[in-house]
Amino acid sequence: MRIKDLVDFIESLYSFPYFYNKFPREHAPDECAAVRLTGGFPVEQWLGKRQPSFQILVRGLKDVDDPDSITKCEEKAFSIHSLLTNRRDFKIGTESVVVIRAMNSVPIYIGDDDAGRPIYSMNFDVVIRPNLKEE
Repeated sequence: MRIKDLVDFIESLYSFPYFYNKFPREHAPDECAAVRLTGGFPVEQWLGKRQPSFQILVRGLKDVDDPDSITKCEEKAFSIHSLLTNRRDFKIGTESVVVIRAMNSVPIYIGDDDAGRPIYSMNFDVVIRPNLKEE
């Protein structure tokens, strides 16, 4: 699974500014998300089933700009979390996905960044059908 394919898929479910792997230092809106692949589990040795994992970090506005920023950020994180959790039988790029499983019951508040913007973290694993074509 490629990061671009994953971000394109997530964006098709929930429109929001997403960035690959990290938040850019410049020219990024305060409210945005970073998506990164985080490794996952070993490839199953007999059939080749893969289980990559990924993390989504959702960032909100500074609380001095908006006193309700933390609850708005949390709401966006919960929306993304619920759209992805236990989603079954679809494609991400060319990969045939069995299921996306949340590794957390809820998005986790991990604190504010250096600019005072709240960040929520969500972690998921993906079960990808093996390609059983004979070579």
